[in-house]
Amino acid sequence: MTDENPPRAEEMQHPAFVAGLNLISRTGAGRFQLRCSVEDEPPVWLSVVQFANSPVNAAGLSSNGSTVPDVFYETASGLGPLESVMRLCDQVLAGSTCGHCERPILFQIFQTTNIETLTDSLDPEFCVMAWSPLAEQFQPACQRGD
Repeated sequence: MTDENPPRAEEMQHPAFVAGLNLISRTGAGRFQLRCSVEDEPPVWLSVVQFANSPVNAAGLSSNGSTVPDVFYETASGLGPLESVMRLCDQVLAGSTCGHCERPILFQIFQTTNIETLTDSLDPEFCVMAWSPLAEQFQPACQRGD
């Protein structure tokens, strides 16, 4: 074992990484873990988030009257920490509704593309949650320009 940082660890300093963690926390997520496996090539990063007292279990089942678990987890992996967190954001936001406009949220994984280009090119029935480089945060389409 060495004292070196895992590969691509510098991505954890990127504003989109920090904003992604903030976005996940706003969904009611509890504990967050970031793991890196370097035993095999390529190194793989794993993001793990814990939710408590959810209305459905990890499989999305609760309509049969079964007891809802106290805790469940969502996970996502990637070849770097930023990719792993972006994929977790996509998973966690899937099926959610925008608190501002009440349209279904479509998460746009971090890219260098301009938010206006992204949102204008997608279905208007969705509220696109996309990275805003100027604000250094993810913004819903219905709130951009505020």
